[in-house]
Amino acid sequence: MRKKGAPGRNGEGKPFRAYSVKEKIALREVVLAQVALGKSLTASCLTAGVNWGTFRYWRKHEPEFDAQVEEAVEAATDRLEDEAFRRAHDGVQGRPVFNNGEIVGYLHEYSDRLLETLLRARRPDKYRENKSIGDDKGVLRVIIENDPDVAK
Repeated sequence: MRKKGAPGRNGEGKPFRAYSVKEKIALREVVLAQVALGKSLTASCLTAGVNWGTFRYWRKHEPEFDAQVEEAVEAATDRLEDEAFRRAHDGVQGRPVFNNGEIVGYLHEYSDRLLETLLRARRPDKYRENKSIGDDKGVLRVIIENDPDVAK
């Protein structure tokens, strides 16, 4: 008897659906396209109609597909980074501006927080938040003056 989730079975113990080579290629293309757009791996599988266990099996047993998934994730991350830059640098149309009860324009808003995040990601040595306290050894020494209980 196979264990639950063993190859050839999904997480519910039901057999995986067998795909023809053409179906498998087409489904993988859909999954990879969805991942590259920025969807999660789970959502990409749902969109393609691929069981999560099948997806994991493909990645584990087919290194070329696993590498394609990693490339798609990187492409999606690049897209997210580009969008963060656009919002931080170019801004977005914000709240409406009213005059006498009518909209006369919109505020153009920028995201300082996104800009800070991008700077910390690209130049962590310069923009990271320094939280270390103490000397080189990571030891914090506290000197209490005028305390008779503290030995000198």
